Amino acid sequence: MLARIDALAMAALSRRRFLTTLGAYLFILLALRVFMFSGASEDDAEQLLYSQIWAFGYKANQPPLYTWLVLMSQQIFGVTILSVEAVKFAALFAMYGFYHQAARLVLGDDRSVTLATLSLVGFYYIGWDMVMNYSHTVLMGAAIAATLWAAFRLRDYHDFRDYLFLGLAIGCGLLSKYNYALFLVALAAACIADKEFRRVLRPRNLWLTAAVAAVMVSPHALWVAFHEVDVTTIHTAPPPEVGVIAYLLDAGRGLLGLGEGIAAFLSPAIILMVLFFWRAFGRISGSKISQPFKRLLEAYFISVVLMLILAVAVFRIGDFQNHWLMVLIPFPIYVFLRIKCMEPPDRWLSRYGVAIGMLAVVVIAGVVGRYVVGPDICRKCNFFLPYEVLAKDLRTAGFDHGTMISPGFPNQLSGNLRRYFPDSRFVSMRFAPFMPPPRAEQGACIIVWNAVFGSDRKTWGGYVQFANQNLGTSIGENPAVHLLEAEIPRAGGRRVTLAYIPVTEEKGSCH
Repeated sequence: MLARIDALAMAALSRRRFLTTLGAYLFILLALRVFMFSGASEDDAEQLLYSQIWAFGYKANQPPLYTWLVLMSQQIFGVTILSVEAVKFAALFAMYGFYHQAARLVLGDDRSVTLATLSLVGFYYIGWDMVMNYSHTVLMGAAIAATLWAAFRLRDYHDFRDYLFLGLAIGCGLLSKYNYALFLVALAAACIADKEFRRVLRPRNLWLTAAVAAVMVSPHALWVAFHEVDVTTIHTAPPPEVGVIAYLLDAGRGLLGLGEGIAAFLSPAIILMVLFFWRAFGRISGSKISQPFKRLLEAYFISVVLMLILAVAVFRIGDFQNHWLMVLIPFPIYVFLRIKCMEPPDRWLSRYGVAIGMLAVVVIAGVVGRYVVGPDICRKCNFFLPYEVLAKDLRTAGFDHGTMISPGFPNQLSGNLRRYFPDSRFVSMRFAPFMPPPRAEQGACIIVWNAVFGSDRKTWGGYVQFANQNLGTSIGENPAVHLLEAEIPRAGGRRVTLAYIPVTEEKGSCH
């Protein structure tokens, strides 16, 4: 039985079968995500909000490329969850595809290349969290994989098109998420440190790479400069107590958090790697490793670790978020470079592939399981609120089109409800700097919020003040507050209640 499984697994590791299977796997996840859940995640709802207009920037700490892609997707799929998810899963396919190509340049044979690529499914934050939650980080993962492929090609290919593609990949990376720069600096340091790689680089063509990336990034860079926004998402620790001992203790806690973050990001794939190929993590004599990329990858990881340690020591970062550690994506390629030197039996390669494949099956089962049990145990219930029913009730209450204002807590109502009012303007107090212009056709004006926060004056007073100050309304001291509610499907009778204030007085620019 095991022999038959091994044979099937080895057959599945061919290049063509892998890419076909990968496409089918991602399509299944896309279908489950779109058709099983009535609501959008935090990130997806945010994109539905921002994708009302074209702009060079939307949010202080996120570049605009993902939103631009959603705007293009909406031309095909309309203002729907599919328009957002199509971008996400296309980026996931691009990430795996470019990673597969990058791994091929380093590892060569189909089995090692495919297993290294499959290992990304075994990273919890990629295999699961990217499917359900992330947006910009997914795009950054695709850009990192594309940059790796383009940079690795420069060792053997010197056509100007390779430098052009590298510039395009860097431009996309910088427009996907700002901490892509951490990856880029580490990769550049590794390339400079490697004599062989430095020897084959052509400075004139590198100017083309830099020029392409600069042209792509410059409009958004100008937007950042003129809007005086903070592009960092650094989570720093509180100022330490005075004294060397207190500082060292604080730095020690930061380093411990860094170690835990790295282990968490690489899990559970790294556990399987150690379990199946433990010898590859030991000492390997230099004569056994003749691959030209060994020093380059080691220099890259040394650069990454040094920069992260520096961040702990200087910037006092106490909480390493998952997207910071996307720089560890090349890890499986390096591990399988070492595994190849150990020449493991085919059965261990095939069984590792089966184990990673089982994790992929678990992801599909987890999505279905979340659909089944989620409504009973959810807190914010972003994925399960009956937005279609709520939108229908708002239409019955008199809002057909116009401007809808929402605080954005605990649910991003603006993004989710926009799917049912695509011709309306949505303003979120949570993302107040983003203020889309009024629609040409005037309509109604309404303030909507989740009534879990209440419907008394203490609750809605700030909402009214926001509308009066930012949208030119003149809502009085005692506006009429209305309620509507709907049952959350499959939630044992649990209900969601929305409170709303229809703006019937002077509406200013709120229409």
